[in-house]
Amino acid sequence: MRIIAGQRRGLILSDLNVEFVRPTKDIVKEFIYNCLANLKDISQCSVCDLFSGTGGLGIEALSRGSSDVTFVELAPRAITIINKNIAITDLGNTVSVVQADALDFLEKGKKFDIILADPPYEQRIGNVLIEKIIKFECMNSLGVLVIETAPDEPYAPFETFPAFSLYKQKKWGESLVTILLKNV
Repeated sequence: MRIIAGQRRGLILSDLNVEFVRPTKDIVKEFIYNCLANLKDISQCSVCDLFSGTGGLGIEALSRGSSDVTFVELAPRAITIINKNIAITDLGNTVSVVQADALDFLEKGKKFDIILADPPYEQRIGNVLIEKIIKFECMNSLGVLVIETAPDEPYAPFETFPAFSLYKQKKWGESLVTILLKNV
């Protein structure tokens, strides 16, 4: 697992090598960050990496200049790896690592410009995640929500979430990336 762009491009990060963690593939990460670059100046964004795993998605945001990233992960071993990977980058950004259930964390109502969510595919909680983000007002106006799920995970019709508009959706093998824009 490596950082694909930014100040620490090419830096190899630690991985857990356990079944419950599935790092986002480079090609998928590249798609996500190319989309984000078309939508936002990441250096001006508050980012949340939900279901962080090893922290790869959030660390990519740090490398690309985000000054504020919050990592949310429940597994203690993953928290250890996230902290190790953050230390490896030596970027001096404002970072918060929270050991918590991601859905419970959303109930705190902290607002972000970008939320990156890569929940365990077997949980099939894409709709629940969107509903919680709306209910607890976790996104700033014109925010971007990126959710990585299994390609066969059923989503409610996006019209049922009037707070969001579908920007892009793309499938790679066992991954589906859905990018939603928060409406004003």
